[in-house]
Amino acid sequence: MSQNNPPAASEALITALRGTLHGLIQDPYPHVPNPESCKKRASVALILRVRPHFNHWPSEASEASEASNPSAQDHQDRTAADAIDGFFEQSWVKHGDPEAVFIKRAAREGDRWTSHVALPGGKRDPEDEDDKAVAIRETFEEIGLDLTSPHALFVGNLPERVVSTSWGKVPLMVLCPFVFLWMEPELPQLKLQPAEIASTHWVPLRILLSPQSRTFEYVDVSDRFARRGGTILKTAIRSVLGKMEFSAIKLVPSESLFCSTTAEFFSPESEFNTSWGGRFYRWYLGDHAGSSERTRPLLLWGLTLGMLADFLDQLPPHNAVQLWSYPTFTSLDVRFIIGVLTRRLKRRNQGRLQGNNQTAIDSQTEAVATGDNPWFIGGLSDGMKHSEKGKNATKSYAVGVMLEGYYDMARRGVWIAASVRLITTTAVLFYAVKKFRWSPSHLLADMTSTRSQIALRFIQAFETLSVETFLSLQTPTCHHIFAPSSLSLPPKNNTAFAAHISGLNQLMEGFPVRAKEVIDSQESNQVVVWATSETRFRDEVKDPGIPEDEWAYTGEYMFVFTMDESGEKIERVLEFLDSKKTKDTLLALMERARENKARIERDKPVLN
Repeated sequence: MSQNNPPAASEALITALRGTLHGLIQDPYPHVPNPESCKKRASVALILRVRPHFNHWPSEASEASEASNPSAQDHQDRTAADAIDGFFEQSWVKHGDPEAVFIKRAAREGDRWTSHVALPGGKRDPEDEDDKAVAIRETFEEIGLDLTSPHALFVGNLPERVVSTSWGKVPLMVLCPFVFLWMEPELPQLKLQPAEIASTHWVPLRILLSPQSRTFEYVDVSDRFARRGGTILKTAIRSVLGKMEFSAIKLVPSESLFCSTTAEFFSPESEFNTSWGGRFYRWYLGDHAGSSERTRPLLLWGLTLGMLADFLDQLPPHNAVQLWSYPTFTSLDVRFIIGVLTRRLKRRNQGRLQGNNQTAIDSQTEAVATGDNPWFIGGLSDGMKHSEKGKNATKSYAVGVMLEGYYDMARRGVWIAASVRLITTTAVLFYAVKKFRWSPSHLLADMTSTRSQIALRFIQAFETLSVETFLSLQTPTCHHIFAPSSLSLPPKNNTAFAAHISGLNQLMEGFPVRAKEVIDSQESNQVVVWATSETRFRDEVKDPGIPEDEWAYTGEYMFVFTMDESGEKIERVLEFLDSKKTKDTLLALMERARENKARIERDKPVLN
């Protein structure tokens, strides 16, 4: 039964659509003048038709034409309301499936709405008679459908709105949506303008009204915060915010037409032939909303969804606002903080709703009721006020009320989340440095060859002055040579070097050495390390005669490590010291520390 007859829900939708169109005729929305700082106007066309059911297809096209398209004289005499009544009395209409047409814009660099799903339309030209003429002209230019045809009935308008830049107050244009009804069961062949239109899609209204069609669009907004920062800054911002999440409807077309001459119709260079880095870049930093890939689902969101919602909310089940969700971010901490900050505001705003009407927002522009004029739709930072109802007392800008104060809180949440991340990261790094004595050489050790890792482990061993660690890295015949010779420091074999380290350990808690630069030579089997150091003398060997800061000696060194054939043991260490500073400062401090230690040992009481 369900396969052969139209569902009862479609017939109920046809009845509701008839009443909605009558309402648009009887109670039009008021004209919205341009703000002083904005002279641009644009119009779009919401074009509806009814697709006949298989079992109720008109037996003869002429019958449908006669019923819906009277003679020229009759056409002048009949009102739009009469035409709608005559149209909906036809059997094929009563059992049909109402649809709306959408376009997918062609991919154009620099276009604010490149590759977006939209309604046919465009900007007003000086020669256009009025806003409705713009919608008619642009529809014919973009998709080749003549709305001046006797088969096309102008029904009325939807709320006009001033569109302003997102995150700002600069108005871009006044946007005027108009509703048309195609009164024939068949359409003429459409002709798509390849410079502007990639494809057209007829989508049943029941798809647009279904909760199962609701989804989200994810938009990269990092460039809104870092217009001149380049990829690195955008990546950093993206890491904090993620993408912005907007309400959307997944479109399931009953009929689609593609412009085969556009680049996105078929590209010889498939994305699977691009580099891994390129695919990652598109996934991580790409703006999915502006993607021209045909494999992506058709998503209706932003301005077009808002305009359509003004219309859809008048059809059962009248749940456009209930299905709408607040814009947010994909990063969980940002999302959580914004949710906490706006919880009370959402409850307050939802309690003030007096209508069920949704309007438009997206990542770059938005349209929400604001200010004292309920027909003005402004920027995110405007102080949105409770909108009064226009001439049509059944409709109000519900989302405008719901968003009152929301973006101020959202921006505050973004800054709080960024601050929390910065503080947390700093605290973790500070803890790691203090707890694990992390240094850049630890990181280098994980990234370099075995030779370099052994050399860096030798450098790191000075931090604890562990004799066992040093000896485990050296061959049994290893020699440690000090330079320059003017210091008169003799070479040391393993035994002498172990005694040297043990002597340092008696005077110091540690002698941390930090690698500044590492040069690894596979050809000579050597590693050269440029390093700095600081002394940590034990408190008991210090004396008040020398200021505390002078006990903290810092020096520079060059180590040349020669490895054995395996590259896993050190065969020879050549250590270049800062001769003047070593002789004048370090050796003097060590001699004084030895004297202090010897004095302490002498002064210890002798136990009998």
